[in-house]
Amino acid sequence: MKWVYKSGVWGYASLLKGISPFNSKAAKWVKGRSNLTEQLSGVNTELKWIWFHVASLGEFEQAKPVMDRLIKENPSFSLLITFFSPSGYEVRKDYENSEKVMYLPLESEGNVRQFLDVFQPKLVVFVKYDFWFEYMSQVINRNIPLVFISATFRKDQIFFRRVGSWFLNQLSPVDRFFVQDENSLELLKEFGITQAEMSGDTRFDRVEATFRESEMFPLMEEFTANSRTLIFGSAWDTEMNFAIDFINNLPKGWKVILAPHEINVEKIDSFRSKINATSVLFSEASASELRETPVMVLNTIGHLARAYKYASVAVVGGGFTDGIHNILEPLAFGVPVAFGPMHDKFWEGKAAIENNVGFEINNLHQFNLFISQFTQSENNLKLVTFEARKFIKERLGATDMIVNYLNIKLK
Repeated sequence: MKWVYKSGVWGYASLLKGISPFNSKAAKWVKGRSNLTEQLSGVNTELKWIWFHVASLGEFEQAKPVMDRLIKENPSFSLLITFFSPSGYEVRKDYENSEKVMYLPLESEGNVRQFLDVFQPKLVVFVKYDFWFEYMSQVINRNIPLVFISATFRKDQIFFRRVGSWFLNQLSPVDRFFVQDENSLELLKEFGITQAEMSGDTRFDRVEATFRESEMFPLMEEFTANSRTLIFGSAWDTEMNFAIDFINNLPKGWKVILAPHEINVEKIDSFRSKINATSVLFSEASASELRETPVMVLNTIGHLARAYKYASVAVVGGGFTDGIHNILEPLAFGVPVAFGPMHDKFWEGKAAIENNVGFEINNLHQFNLFISQFTQSENNLKLVTFEARKFIKERLGATDMIVNYLNIKLK
């Protein structure tokens, strides 16, 4: 099975190289991994490195509370962060608490050896579900502690299939798995992986910190003053169509903030042309025009999490494509949140529904029913706001558990 895995890795890399002249994201992926020797030439090999690997921006946000605490409590160490995806790297390449941020070099025995020879990390932390078996093998062979945090496992993954014994064996030498949910813990134990603990999801700590540390957002203050606000966060086409319908039948006293999943000028222009209300781009907005403008397009990256502070209700995208985006960000501010049906791989979606703070919508009719319960009843909104805050607060503490363990490994 090892050769199948390696073939898959290099096949994927070859595919991205082939499409890179026509796809900007693929081009960044390829360029970011070119000339590894040059990228490593300036690394200070005298530093004591802690290495965190994250797939993309979402996994970075899960790791951030752990990284921040770990470096604060271990100031003699330096933080290395690697990304798999350009979308994460481009946003967080200047992260202030890290000495080095780079793309994960393409996995091969030579690349991995060169990478580890330079950094010689004292501790390695992988986040959630990014499994790179050559990296894992060489890290373990060097007796470097390897820990997975905020991990999730499902019965349909390759590890737990009849043909997956080689993949399952790669998990056995890992020092510790901190998993998000009880199902993942029981699944690992069922297959003989006992070095696991149920810590919960560090994203709860992350969004709680955002809630507690949220500063004033003057433009949002102006825009939402004396009104209720519906935010469409990380919206794809389906959610954007819901937004168009809502805006074209806008209830009195309500406003809309649309945050597209991808900042695409053509799609934003198309959206604005289909609504019968005045709209403004956040990047061009001035305070003087905002109070009279019913629609704002959040066409920047990095502002959405704070914008939820000013929301009354939220719809989070991804549930009609490849899976829901971060529903915990609005819930941290006590905002009821709706999302599409593709949330099976996201335990927090199921948990939010069970606690009556998250709502599955499958079509425009269900979206309208979801909205009407809050546009027509102030009491409904207050009740869900209370329960949403409770939902977040009851699930805090993953960071403490993980950092306590990692501190021991650094001694």
